[in-house]
Amino acid sequence: MLATGVVTWVLWHCRGQVQSLSLEGWVGGSFHCAWCILSVMGAVFGQGYRLEDDGAALSSIIPSTWVTQDTAESTWVTEDTTTPATNPCPDPYQRVGDYCFHFQREFPQDWSFARQYCAGIGGDLAVPHSCELFGQLVEYIHSSGQEVPEAYSYWVGGTDGGEEGEWYWVDGVRMAMGVPFWGSEHNMAEPSGGEIQNCAHLDSSDRYYIHDGECNLGAFPLCQYDVDSKL
Repeated sequence: MLATGVVTWVLWHCRGQVQSLSLEGWVGGSFHCAWCILSVMGAVFGQGYRLEDDGAALSSIIPSTWVTQDTAESTWVTEDTTTPATNPCPDPYQRVGDYCFHFQREFPQDWSFARQYCAGIGGDLAVPHSCELFGQLVEYIHSSGQEVPEAYSYWVGGTDGGEEGEWYWVDGVRMAMGVPFWGSEHNMAEPSGGEIQNCAHLDSSDRYYIHDGECNLGAFPLCQYDVDSKL
């Protein structure tokens, strides 16, 4: 059954994330890792996705590049280290989970101007450190009509502009690599753009998984309120 195949693959993948932990840590870490992947998959593949559904092939649920990625490069963040919003979000922000975000879909701009736009409303480009928050963002985009045209994407606050291949959020936190954050293009795992693609975006043509892109191209800012920007 599809459900059995999905769960088996998830647990196989997660063994590499927690192999250096104690037995107690391995059990807890494996379940957390599996929960993260499955929760993001549920958000990415739409509101109708359920593990018990077995009408689709396993390959349509799990991108092929995930199976062959080097799991040692993934860094699992169990909690978001940004400060949760305790009061109603200021205009024009909307609450997603414990944080405030603004989905600007009126005019695309390059990554630097997108950061300036977010700074002008008290924030910076979004920094979804954890898979929980990342999944909540993707689900919100789909469920609240915040999708952008397929030719465009949402800029988020990730870059390897400081050193090629070293990806950080703009608040100085190292970005997790691999599943369940990054997508793929032409059967090649992201990030794949080398030195010419140094800015992160949620790619609308790949179900809003993270891709790297050329920083001077136009995309829509996805702002997060009150980010402690360091880069």
